[in-house]
Parts: sequence; structure tokens; C-alpha cells
Amino acid sequence: TQENNLEDQNLDKLLKQPVLSVEDLANVFRSGVIPEIVAATLFLAIRMKASDVHLEAEQKTDRIRFRIDGLLHDILRVPAFLHAPLTSRIKILSNLKIDERRVPQDGRFKIKVAGKQYALRVSTLPVADGEKVVMRILDESNQAVSLEELGLWGRSLQVVATAMLEPNGMILITGPTGSG
Repeated sequence: TQENNLEDQNLDKLLKQPVLSVEDLANVFRSGVIPEIVAATLFLAIRMKASDVHLEAEQKTDRIRFRIDGLLHDILRVPAFLHAPLTSRIKILSNLKIDERRVPQDGRFKIKVAGKQYALRVSTLPVADGEKVVMRILDESNQAVSLEELGLWGRSLQVVATAMLEPNGMILITGPTGSG
């Protein structure tokens, strides 16, 4: 595996110690080791069951936010001087152009945490104070669940089960990211 690529690497092995809280993440940020900071941020996001990680540039600080259950939560504010190296690291992992800051870019990469594989879709967007980076976390090890496990029962279960036997048509079910 390439040095700049986390693919097929377990974040547990890249980190000196597990990142179990925001305080642990803040301690990793104080170390100043950019690859470890990115790994620790993703590790904590997955541990907190976040669907997205936002790195937002502001004038004096950067804001790291996690989307959990559809709501953005402020996790940490970090010095603005870390923005460029963090953004560059994420762009390198995602095979994006690190010198292009004026146009939006999209990329992806994969990681492993605790034996589970995750795909990350990365988007960058130019903003007034730099670039905004959003990483969507997708658990690739999710197994198919039964209709009962999704919460269908009684008449609802019967209607859906009957509709699934039809030779044509469609069933639409919606919900927040990661809801099933």
C-alpha cells in the first residue's frame, strides 16, 4: 500500500492510542502530525456514528463538525494554520489536485476501522476563507436486513411483502442517510 493511501489500512494501527472522545482528538491535534490528525478525526467520526465530517475554513479558526442523526454538531475548533495541510492530506488521499483551490472537486478513498471497511466520498468547495471539505462516510460492511429488522410489522409488512411479489412497479422508502 502506498504511504499516502489509507486504503486497506486499519486506522487503529495508525493511531498511537484510540481516539474515544473529543478531548482525545484535541490532544492528537496538539501533536501536529497531519496524517495522524486526519486518521484520528475519521476514527472518532466513525465511533460517534457520523455520516459526514465537515472541515470549514473561517478567518481565525477552522471548525470541524460531524453530522450525526441528520444534525451537524460542532466537534472542535482548530487553528487556521492547520487548514492547508489538513486539506492537502485529504486531497492526496482522495486523488484530487492539491494546488486547485478555485473550483469544486470530488474524490474518494477507503479505510478500515475495527475490521470494517468504510468508503469516504470527499467534496471540496471554495469559500471566502479557503476551502470547505466534506467527507461522507459509508459503511461498506453493512449487511442486508430483513423487513422486520427495518421496523415493518403487521399490515405494513404484509403490504410491502405482497408488493415485492409483483412483476413490475416500484416501492419507494426514504429516510436519513444510514437509516437502513
